[in-house]
Formats: sequence, C-alpha cells, structure tokens
Amino acid sequence: MKRLAYDLSRVRRRALVFMLRHPVLAVRLHRWVRMPRLEPQEAISLLEDVELRFDRSRQRAAPMYVAWALHYRGSYLAELRRTDEAMEVWDEVIRRFGDADGPALNWWVARSMIRRALTLHATGRIEDAIAGLQEIERRVVDETATAALRELAASAVRGQGYFLDELQRSDEAIAADERLVRRFADYGEHAIRDLVADALNHIGFMHMRAERLDEAMIAYKEVVRRFGATNRPALREEVANAALGEGLVLWRLGRRGEDLAVFDDVLRRFGRFNEPGVRSTLSSALLYKGLALERLDRPDEAVAVYEELERRFAEDRDEFIQGNVGEARERREELMQGRTPPF
Repeated sequence: MKRLAYDLSRVRRRALVFMLRHPVLAVRLHRWVRMPRLEPQEAISLLEDVELRFDRSRQRAAPMYVAWALHYRGSYLAELRRTDEAMEVWDEVIRRFGDADGPALNWWVARSMIRRALTLHATGRIEDAIAGLQEIERRVVDETATAALRELAASAVRGQGYFLDELQRSDEAIAADERLVRRFADYGEHAIRDLVADALNHIGFMHMRAERLDEAMIAYKEVVRRFGATNRPALREEVANAALGEGLVLWRLGRRGEDLAVFDDVLRRFGRFNEPGVRSTLSSALLYKGLALERLDRPDEAVAVYEELERRFAEDRDEFIQGNVGEARERREELMQGRTPPF
C-alpha cells in the first residue's frame, strides 16, 4: 500500500509539472481536469516560469495563459499563508485583465475576484469581501455571459447573502438572496439551480428567525415547487431541508397535527437517501415528530420515535446530528419518568 501511495504521488506530481510546462493544454482542460497536488513552492516557481514565457508573447491566447498562471500562483501563496502576496497577485489579474473583452479572460478575472473576497472574509475584512462580490455581480451581464461566468456571478450574489447575515444585516441578506432568485432562477445549469434553492432556504430561515412565519413558509414552498422532482443529490438535500422547514413553521404556529403530517412526509419521501444533508434533515424530522406527538399527548409513540432516532443515528459523527440524538435521548428519559413536555 505504501508503494502504491508513493507511485500515485509521483503520477500526480508529474501530471502537474506537465500541466505547468504545457499551459496551453492546462488552460483548455481546466474545466474538466482538477489541478494535481504539488508542493506549493515548487508549483509557484513553475507558474512564474509560465508567466515569464507568455508575458510578452504575441500569441493570441497568451494573456489567458498569464491570467491562469497568476490565479493559481495566488492560490498556492494563500496555501502557504502568504496572504498579502496572494492578494497582490489576484489584484494583478484584475488590474491587467479586468477590462478584457474575451469570456475566457473575464472568467479568470472573476475567479480571482472570488478568491480575493473569500480571503478577505477569512481575515475578518467582511465589508471589503462584500464589496468585492458586489463588483463581480456588477461586471457580469447575463445576456453576454457564458454559463461558467454566470455561475461565478450567482456564487458572488450568494456569498453576499451569507456575509451580510454574518454581520446581522438580515434585511440586506434577504435582499441579496431575492436578487439571486430573480436574476438566475430561470437558468438551467445544475450549479445555479443549487444556488437558487440554497438562497430560498436561507430566505426562509432568516424570516423564521425573525418570526415572519408566513414569509418563511412562502420561501420553503417555493423550493419544493421548483425543485421537488429532482433526482440530483445536492438539490435533493435543499428540497428535503425546505420540506422540513415547512413543518417547522407549522410547529411554530402551533398547528398541531398538520406539523406531524409534514414530518411524516419528509421521512417517507427522503428516508431511503443517505446524503449527509439529507441525513441531518431526517434526524431533525424524527426529533420534531417526537415533539409533535408529545404535544398531541401521545407519549408512547413519541418514545418509539426517539428510540428510532437513536437507533439510526447514534453512530453518526456529524455534530448537528449528534445534538439531535442527545436531545431525543433526554426527551425519552423524561417521558419514561413520567415528566410533562416542556411546552
């Protein structure tokens, strides 16, 4: 096994060296071939060679090769925690190629802007990160953008929603998510559909947190309406989460029996799937099914549900799921001791 791992490591290294020494192929294949791993400092040196080789070249595609090399050099510098140098490199991509007309160069500029914004966020400069994402959104015009560039623009809008929520600016976060839905919901690319569903779920979550339960229900129902028939695992996780959200809204509204029916439906529709996001939703559906049964004064059935939750998920390593397991265990023990529900 050690020998096999060593051989695979050599293959990966040779593949990356080949890509860095043949940037024409690397740039053309970057959408389909993941960059192999290499020691960062060696990769940086090879990327600098690419930059020097094509920086003054008269080849028509030379600027794209330079942008490609600069972008990845910034990524490797960030991996080495040389954050300021990485930011300078991404800034150079934006400065040199930000006014380019070609879609390929525009894509590398947008990717560098995304990495720059994520790095700003990671270093605590969240306002600057949001400004960078807003600039990507402004630059990309849907009518002329490629599908790949449109996906980056949608990601930039989605990132604004996350970061604004992190700053407790919920109304602005909701506005960003709603802008994403209005602008991108009619596109059919898988990645964009995932982002639209995620944005709608985030809208529902923020409305529910603010006790705007009717608005939350609208957002959750929209996810199910648009994407309920999907067979794609990533999108199925979003649909399952939205279906659970509908039940939670009914729970918060005190609509006993209706909430139980929704939790049962979630378990019926998604119980055979095993994606991580679906598993966490199923654990929550079981927990709230038990609580709903308690509110209907059906403690024996609630105990059986809590036991099922423990049985199915006790060995799961996910921290959120383990929180649900722990709460189910506590409720079961209290019911077994004859205590009344805490609601």
